[in-house]
Amino acid sequence: MVEVQTTERPRWGTYEDAKTVCGLSRWTLWRLAKKGHIRVARIGRSARVDLDSLAAFLEKRADDYARTRV
Repeated sequence: MVEVQTTERPRWGTYEDAKTVCGLSRWTLWRLAKKGHIRVARIGRSARVDLDSLAAFLEKRADDYARTRV
């Protein structure tokens, strides 16, 4: 029997994790958070990006772009 391991992406990650997921710069991610497009939690000097909100934002932008291209 072959055991398949799946790695589940954590819901919260650092800005570096978010950069890896989407390829946007840290400053772009920071601006998206400041404008309320994605969720970020601050704990002291650390910040964690809600990767689910980032994925939802990108999906919405892709849908909006597809509608304008028709």
